[in-house]
Amino acid sequence: MANPMTITPNKDTTIATIRKFPVGDVVTLIFAGVLVLALLAATGQGQFSTDSQDIFAPIVAVATVFFGFLAAYSLGTSTDATGNLGRAFITVIALWAGFISHNLGDSGGNLFMVVVCGGLAAYLLYSAYRDQGRGTVSTPMFGPMNLLVLAVLIVAVAGVFISETAFGLENLWLLTLVVGLGIIILTLVALVRPDRARSYSIISLGLGAMAFIYVANKIIVICDVEEPQLDRMVALAGAGAFGLLIQAVIPRVAPSKVEVPIGSDATRSFDPARAISDWFRSITLGKIILYALLTFAAFISLVPFLWMISSSLMTLGEILNRAVIPSDPVNGLCNYVEAWNEANFSRYFMNSVIITGLTIGGLLITSILSAYAFAKIEFIGRGLIFSLILITLMIPESVTMIPNFLIITGNVPVIPSGAEEGFGIVFDSNWLDTLTALTLPFMANAFSIFLLRQFFATIPDELWEACRIDGGGHLRFLIQIVLPIARPAIMTVTLLSFIAGWNAFLWPLIVTRTETWRPLMVGLYNFTTEAGTQLHLLMAGSFIVILPILLLYFATQKAFTEGIATSGLKG
Repeated sequence: MANPMTITPNKDTTIATIRKFPVGDVVTLIFAGVLVLALLAATGQGQFSTDSQDIFAPIVAVATVFFGFLAAYSLGTSTDATGNLGRAFITVIALWAGFISHNLGDSGGNLFMVVVCGGLAAYLLYSAYRDQGRGTVSTPMFGPMNLLVLAVLIVAVAGVFISETAFGLENLWLLTLVVGLGIIILTLVALVRPDRARSYSIISLGLGAMAFIYVANKIIVICDVEEPQLDRMVALAGAGAFGLLIQAVIPRVAPSKVEVPIGSDATRSFDPARAISDWFRSITLGKIILYALLTFAAFISLVPFLWMISSSLMTLGEILNRAVIPSDPVNGLCNYVEAWNEANFSRYFMNSVIITGLTIGGLLITSILSAYAFAKIEFIGRGLIFSLILITLMIPESVTMIPNFLIITGNVPVIPSGAEEGFGIVFDSNWLDTLTALTLPFMANAFSIFLLRQFFATIPDELWEACRIDGGGHLRFLIQIVLPIARPAIMTVTLLSFIAGWNAFLWPLIVTRTETWRPLMVGLYNFTTEAGTQLHLLMAGSFIVILPILLLYFATQKAFTEGIATSGLKG
């Protein structure tokens, strides 16, 4: 019996491989090329140099990168992506073992990297052992590839102890240069093997992150001097390294095999010139007008965002003089370093991460349980209670702000008294300036309950009956059946909650008195003083605040859209 997944052509048809233009690979090549050329140009200008007394570190760095690419290339010769990705990323970690230990500056840092590399090595061996006998082509547990990767780890970690400066900042430019060349090689291989393009894109993401960290560190060092003079080539290298992070969100569509009539155009090899000519022939007057209107509308909506970026690269005088384009945008990058240091953004950023994470976790627990009860459990007053929850959506937030403030200050006897503190959460009659006041009031949301309840209601009751026959209860039905089906709705609630929690300003400003738990949005208020507002730093800080939301959007846009389009039951 033929495999149902295999296409068997008849005498009048043939199998054609459909390939799309590799946009993601071309973008990766461009950014990697920019990184390599900018590094070479900056090195020629004396912006980067090596320590001749410590040649061991660059040699180990180059050797580690080479073997890392060799391990990554095994993706093209094996169908076991898990083991090969493990080998690729473990070598990336090894590349920076010395650098991280050097920054930590003590034996504890060295011990930390030994533990990390040892743990990853153990996982690598376990994954290879686990995949044996599962019908996949995998490298043997003690095969040459695994032993090679472990040898690279040993050499990299040994370099931390043998070399005094290890992978010092002065030596890392060569490693970053080889990273860029390696990404170019990987992308060229991906053009030949498009079925592995996504895997190579993930590896390029990891390597690009390492390159970006180094170049960003170089920029920070230059900007920390009294009168910084940032070289254009260094800034261009940073832009190229950052572009390698963005390329990971560009779709890589694997070639598909379809059955087509013999002589069909689909059987022809891909011809770029023919594809471009076909595209020009498809252009009509209606399309031109439509895209012109859409482009104009997109530009209007982007004007405030573009003005924010432009102002963040200006001096205060240029903003006051209403300049449109910064005169020296390269040195304007130092505004970001100054804004981060002056406003204590490192503390505010961590506070925002903790507050947003706890709020989303609590919100998902309450919303999922409440929505499931309203959708699948019959109880007295279910419709009335759900209607009351929907009515709260009509109440403006400004109306409930004062009652909420009176509750957390203990003026309304709702909160149990008796002070007790643990993990930053305070159980007392006054929650001002505590993590509890910033998270607990937002761990229940009427809109999230409504959205999830509507989705849960579409799940057939026959699944619940089948679960009961198997001896399952509501909790098992919720965890094993409902939640996997409702993944798109849960993702929607998570994203909306993240944006709301990350952008919260007024409530944290009211309930905090010190910097202990203030989030990033309140941190922007530090740029407003009695002498005036430092607009250039405020715009730089605003871009830093909005950057995680942009990255989250680009990273989840495709998965979120596909999840919504393919949600529901099949069969």
